[in-house]
Amino acid sequence: MSEYIKTELLIQYYENIDSIFNKIKSYRKHLDIVFIFGSASTNSYRNKFIEYTKSSESQVFKYITIEDIYKDILYFYPQYRGVGAKKIELANLEHEAINNAYSILLFPESFGSCAELGYFSFTEKSRDKMIILNHQKYNNKDTYVNELVNFVHDKKHINPYYFIDGQEFDTFSLCIEKLMYGYKDIESYIRSVYVPLSEIDNEMYKLSFLYEVIKFFPYISQSELIGLLRYIYKKNEISTENLEKYVISMISLLYVTKLIKRENISDKFFLKVSNESYNLFNYYELTEDEYKEKLTISMSLKKARGLI
Repeated sequence: MSEYIKTELLIQYYENIDSIFNKIKSYRKHLDIVFIFGSASTNSYRNKFIEYTKSSESQVFKYITIEDIYKDILYFYPQYRGVGAKKIELANLEHEAINNAYSILLFPESFGSCAELGYFSFTEKSRDKMIILNHQKYNNKDTYVNELVNFVHDKKHINPYYFIDGQEFDTFSLCIEKLMYGYKDIESYIRSVYVPLSEIDNEMYKLSFLYEVIKFFPYISQSELIGLLRYIYKKNEISTENLEKYVISMISLLYVTKLIKRENISDKFFLKVSNESYNLFNYYELTEDEYKEKLTISMSLKKARGLI
């Protein structure tokens, strides 16, 4: 089995299917995920909400925490090649991850979550994604936290949610219904979640390229992916401040949300998508030659890994 495919060969493969990437018609404006921030203590309202989502009928969104991603980085990368988790700045990781999410739910119930409320309210983009869930006993109190809550929800068509002990699940249900509003029809959701390529959002467009490269090049290693993306991003004028840290963070994001898998082949880990029918890009119809070339490249990588 080949341990490493040279970047030059991967670039040649990419150039052979470059016409496919020129046929991008639209892309998802967000991943189907909702981040939940709050206290990590066992009896926190954040954890009660997470438990509630497990029994919820909502099948559109995955509800995750930033700790899920950071734990994956802490566990996986000290054991295998890559940037150590300590070099991944948590604040930057949070910012990059939530830029690709549908929404952020925040329970201001600890010093850390109140700090995150201040951090995320700093930019308009993250404010637009935020929904605050707070205990009723803190409502209408003259506090800095409530000033931030009002600031985040100012001019929104949705107010913050306030719950009381014993009835918090009723409030959680209303919040999920609001998140699901307009998305109960899966077919209409799929149509509405894509935006034309002319409306490029740098973060989701950049992540979409990363995901689609893994899809087009199944069983690609992290180091191979970084080398190939360095070429692709430069060619497509996609800017990334630190490519290696970015790729590691986004691999963990995609892994935690179960969009990609890590396959262990002869004690080496390779990446592949979990569901071939899930797309971040939509393409115009491929020609027969483009489709054949795509299959040829896929077979070449599988052969290099000793899978056929």
